[in-house]
Amino acid sequence: MQTRLLAVAIILLTASVLAAQTPQASSSWVGSSKQDSITATGGDGPVFLRGNVELTIGPATISADEVEIRKTPSEALLRGTITIQPLPLPTVKANTMERTGEGFVRYRGKVEISLGATGVTIFADEADATAQNRLTLRGNVVLKKGTPKT
Repeated sequence: MQTRLLAVAIILLTASVLAAQTPQASSSWVGSSKQDSITATGGDGPVFLRGNVELTIGPATISADEVEIRKTPSEALLRGTITIQPLPLPTVKANTMERTGEGFVRYRGKVEISLGATGVTIFADEADATAQNRLTLRGNVVLKKGTPKT
């Protein structure tokens, strides 16, 4: 009996240690996050997520090397290699759009990606879309919450 209780205690302790090693971003508009490290500046200051960052917002999974989440205004700055794996593909607007192959679209200039009912809009300098419902973003990439739907 004592051996079983000890085993259960070890399992619970291991689970809590593993949970502590996978910190979550604290923001009411970012659904959930995974990252290698997290740094909070306190108060209304930004939260920095670094290394293999994955944000889940509605049906979209957004991956980046680094994310800076700002509470006021509700926005996030994304850096590094940035991809969005949404289902289905969201509404994308840009200055120019070019179909470059079967299921491949290149967007250039003032790219705006609406994540629908989430109220989150992503702004980027450039984006490429593939037939596999994957967007790759480049340049300045900013997520904003509460952007009016157009």
